[in-house]
Amino acid sequence: MDGQEKESTDVPQENAEGDRPPVPPMPPQSAGINMVIDINAQAPETVPAMTPHKYPAWIIIFAFTICALLLYSLIFTPKYFIAAKKLRAAQAALKAHDYDHAITLYREVLDSVPSSKQARIGAAEAIFLNTDKDDDVDGLALLEGVKLNETERFHLRGLMPSKYWKYFDEVH
Repeated sequence: MDGQEKESTDVPQENAEGDRPPVPPMPPQSAGINMVIDINAQAPETVPAMTPHKYPAWIIIFAFTICALLLYSLIFTPKYFIAAKKLRAAQAALKAHDYDHAITLYREVLDSVPSSKQARIGAAEAIFLNTDKDDDVDGLALLEGVKLNETERFHLRGLMPSKYWKYFDEVH
């Protein structure tokens, strides 16, 4: 080639309409050298601004409801964890024949979770099994309004004085 260097074909040429911007020539890639891409090469004025996004009202209400329910559960869950821990301790005291301590623990559980069926039945069991027979009426009062299945009813009948059995006859 008579001393003239051939023009580089790496640079793309504009088409006839002129809508393709010129791309700078790429340096030759050699083994072991990574290419660096300059992300700031484009001028900031050519990047279009993003339009703000507005969520529909139902999504906002749904998200607010989820956050409110999460907050509610975070507030009240520790109370139920403590009650569950005391319920397990009361059940252990009942098995160990420490009826007075079991009654105290069951009453603490019922103070924080009054609707606990397990705590009501357990407290009634402990009251019926302790040596003080004057508080058997309290055990009966704890069972008021509690729906007992046949097994629970049979078990409690075996623990309570016979004068209360009439309250635990099967209802048809």
